Amino acid sequence: MTDLTIHNENSDVFRDNIKERRDLYYVSYQPADSRYQFSFLYLTYPDSIPDRKVIKEQMISEMLEWLNRFPVPVMVSAFNAADDCLDVHDEPRKSDLVGYIDRATSKIVQRWGTLNDAEFPKEQSTPQYLSAAYPTVPFRLKEAVRRGADRNAIQLRRGLRLFRIAAVFLVAIPLAVNILSLGINWIGYALWSISVSVGLFKFAKALGWIKPSARQLAKDEEMRKMKHYYYHCEQNPIGFGRLRAENFERDAVQKTRQEFESLSSTARAAS
Repeated sequence: MTDLTIHNENSDVFRDNIKERRDLYYVSYQPADSRYQFSFLYLTYPDSIPDRKVIKEQMISEMLEWLNRFPVPVMVSAFNAADDCLDVHDEPRKSDLVGYIDRATSKIVQRWGTLNDAEFPKEQSTPQYLSAAYPTVPFRLKEAVRRGADRNAIQLRRGLRLFRIAAVFLVAIPLAVNILSLGINWIGYALWSISVSVGLFKFAKALGWIKPSARQLAKDEEMRKMKHYYYHCEQNPIGFGRLRAENFERDAVQKTRQEFESLSSTARAAS
């Protein structure tokens, strides 16, 4: 039985996300599969945000293009660099655009907002329909993903077991032979010497005879800053929460811009 046959008959299918870059934004298309009843299309603007009219026009244009490529119901949303959903409609809860192809009339049905269950074309979410709609989209079967994870776990356990065996033969056994050959008294003398050396080192350090290394100074300074920051965070938890939110937003913006730069520019297909 071929992979395509299994794909047609199996409902546990995971399809890969598709990303493409435009001039001012990039799109991320998540195909429908066993996890999602319909597909999702996200427009992400890493820098400047156009006005509502332009964003709505781009959302409609992208919806038409992706429905032409994959005739599967799709929900389109727009986001800024911080991954916040952009409000592009005057009415509340109308910033998402939903579209699908009416198979009876071959016309595209679109709406700002969401569809109720009665309006949703359920025949366009069956495994057989999605398999025909996504002939070239890479997919993974749930069972294959599970088997791969099990194989990785077995290999990891084997690697750890071999490491323990190697450690016993390379370290523990030779050390035990040396100890036995030198006699038990050697252990007591060694431990006594170590204890005395540590005590003398701490004593000399406390008197200032031994100067701390640059590494130790850096570590001490880091600990001092941590205690200082912790004290002020405890004094102003609201301010700390605001700072943490700003850091998360900055990280999200940086990640979005890096992802935008990593994508090669993709020409728009003619609708």
